[in-house]
Amino acid sequence: MRRILIVLIGIFAGQLLNAQAVNRVIKPFPFTFSHCIGARNHSVYLGIQKNQFFETGREDAYVYKLNSSNLATIDSIKLNGLVNGGASNLAVSLWDIQKYEDGILILSSAQDTGSGSCTNIATALTKLDSNLNVLDEVIISEPGTNIQLGTMTIESDFILLGGYITYCDTNLYSAGIGFVNRSSNKLAWTDIGQKFPSSKPRQESLNPSMVNGNLIANFWPQYGPDFYSNYIIDTSFSILDSGSIIDPASGMYPNTLQSHGRFIQTSNGMYQIGNSRSFFDSLPFIPQRLGYWNIGIAKLDSSGNVTKLDTLPLSGFDFQTSEKISSGLFFEIDAIDYSNLDSVLIIQGVNQIGQYNYTSKDTTPFTLISYNLNSNTLNWQKFISTPLTNSYQNIARLSNNHIAISFNEFDWRSDSLPNLRVQVWIFDEFGNVLSTRHFHQNLRSSIYPNPANSHIYLDFPNSSTNLGYEIRDLKGAILKKGSFQDNRSGLYIQDLNAGTYLLLIPELHFSELFIKK
Repeated sequence: MRRILIVLIGIFAGQLLNAQAVNRVIKPFPFTFSHCIGARNHSVYLGIQKNQFFETGREDAYVYKLNSSNLATIDSIKLNGLVNGGASNLAVSLWDIQKYEDGILILSSAQDTGSGSCTNIATALTKLDSNLNVLDEVIISEPGTNIQLGTMTIESDFILLGGYITYCDTNLYSAGIGFVNRSSNKLAWTDIGQKFPSSKPRQESLNPSMVNGNLIANFWPQYGPDFYSNYIIDTSFSILDSGSIIDPASGMYPNTLQSHGRFIQTSNGMYQIGNSRSFFDSLPFIPQRLGYWNIGIAKLDSSGNVTKLDTLPLSGFDFQTSEKISSGLFFEIDAIDYSNLDSVLIIQGVNQIGQYNYTSKDTTPFTLISYNLNSNTLNWQKFISTPLTNSYQNIARLSNNHIAISFNEFDWRSDSLPNLRVQVWIFDEFGNVLSTRHFHQNLRSSIYPNPANSHIYLDFPNSSTNLGYEIRDLKGAILKKGSFQDNRSGLYIQDLNAGTYLLLIPELHFSELFIKK
């Protein structure tokens, strides 16, 4: 087993007592791509970074704290110097945000784009309080090695990580699992892929969970259809058992679970939720393979075998694809526990369309589903479609059983930055839309001075005149409203109390915090 150098920085042992919100001067919305959303109480935490398809180079990443009732921005923090010491060529990606203890936990990776032919990647767990103050961080890295753990499951005793590792000297892929023991503050990690036969190359572990004191994880390959298994692993990383993920009743055309699912423990046993792929041919490796994608809900036995696989059509119909063998998996699912009703929330869509020919609409609709596992019944289903292409949908549950989702929108007819944006929607527990907001990269507008005493000015194009504005407090209440006549007009703010406020200009898709001294 290859030894991994683990750089540990304060393994969640430190505490910041009575941490308060910090008045940070927040610049206009910097990038327009999101891969994760989290929630704590009545606040939404949105991860923001550059879009890897349209923007290159150094990538700072941000976490925005939003009010869940009106989605107004409360605060934000830039995560660009925490991983790898803040190298000048660092590209940071945020993979997951979850509620943790009294704050939130962020899973991220950082790629050193200036390191030569091997782009070294490190993985980090960063603990923040609810006011976005950094408390602690754990970093996993090794020179000449890319360690990318992109899934996180928080259990009562462990934080479980899944992903893969590549070695620059051999360019080999290997699955990996890591976990933090929450009681002893001990991090363990293994290159578990080297425990598997060499006939199963380029594997990745996804969404490991705990079952009966051991770990269960699904391992799938980077290339080719997924006929591999779930594995039961003890906390010393010894493989105890394995289970088939093929539906035993599927016959000659295998109906198998794919990646991007979750393991859910209910009062009736263990379930696995993922993509279900039904192949028209039984040969796993051919240049193109035709089949249908569905949502798969599988009941597992104690060894991780699929005993029954139920499917739900994607977005109310089957997605038929002709998949090139060299392409990755572009469908994804995020499922979370929901209340105590043995029900789960599932959001399903696509994260890229470049490698596929769809028989469905190019706008790539997606579906939000509430499903009761024990009774095998659909509580409700929400079909979502917008005029643009949607991708990388994510979901988080608020404390009042409301639901926050984020997704990215692209106009593939024009790849200029103004055509990229992030949508955040809030639903009630029955799937009704309560509020929406889209985040659009603002290329030219900014408030100055900031902080300010008597007046603030907005730098925007000369052609923009008579723009309506609102000034809100951090609870979302409107304190002032009116219009700018032109970009030389100042806005009087001396009558405001000292503090932080939000300026909104809907026509420019502009929102920015400013500080009144």
